[in-house]
Amino acid sequence: METTIIVIIMSWILGAIVSGTCVKIASDSVETGTASFGKAFAFTLGRVLPLLVAMLIAGIAVGIGMVLFIIPGIILAIIFYLIAPSILIEGTGAIQSLSRSRRLVSGRWLKTLVFLVVIGLITMITTGIGSLISGPFGGAGWIVSSIIDSLAIMIYPIALVAYYYSMLAREKAPIRPPQTSPPPQPPPPA
Repeated sequence: METTIIVIIMSWILGAIVSGTCVKIASDSVETGTASFGKAFAFTLGRVLPLLVAMLIAGIAVGIGMVLFIIPGIILAIIFYLIAPSILIEGTGAIQSLSRSRRLVSGRWLKTLVFLVVIGLITMITTGIGSLISGPFGGAGWIVSSIIDSLAIMIYPIALVAYYYSMLAREKAPIRPPQTSPPPQPPPPA
């Protein structure tokens, strides 16, 4: 029992660090055109505490929502979808990232849900293909499967960053006045 708890906690922490590092690398690539694994890893380590706290709060809220009626859990998962980019790109704290994520996805609930489902399906299909490919390798198949799974799991944070920037662009888009037709021009003198 103790070993299971330790493994769960270590997986949670390592998962946050790996995912956060991928988010930072993708963000640096978008913003500067270059990225460094070492710098992204170090940066993520410096932000891991707020990331873990936000993930814990969101995870508990989504879990309770799923237990209650499933739909509230789905809604909360949508609301908290962008907490990692909020922390790692904008530098918000754990609590601020929850409300920041909500603001970014507001008005785009269905789009966010569809995006989550599509990315989930892509990841599942890719890992499934990895399992099929690893079959012929016999005892070494787990190595092939692990490599493919590792690559597939990176799809999620990279897609997360792309979605974050699209929501950020929508938020910063200038509000344009409604188009009006120009007043009619008088006919030219004859």
